[in-house]
Amino acid sequence: MNSSTSARNVRRRRSFWVAASIILALLMGPGPGILLVNSAKPIWGFPAIYLWGLLWYAVELVTVVYAFLFVWDENDSE
Repeated sequence: MNSSTSARNVRRRRSFWVAASIILALLMGPGPGILLVNSAKPIWGFPAIYLWGLLWYAVELVTVVYAFLFVWDENDSE
């Protein structure tokens, strides 16, 4: 196994985890995750549901930045 095949396998594994975290964030943000925090009590002065949404937007942002830095390659020929 040469280094290009090894690097491709690493990128494939990273791609799987990037996709899984985006799907999780998309499901937990507006989906059943809202039912977990559907209460009127504030957290640090903000409604809990607002912070819940911001958390999952942050997860999506961090995932996209990670994918940009470590997964996506401009020389992809696949």
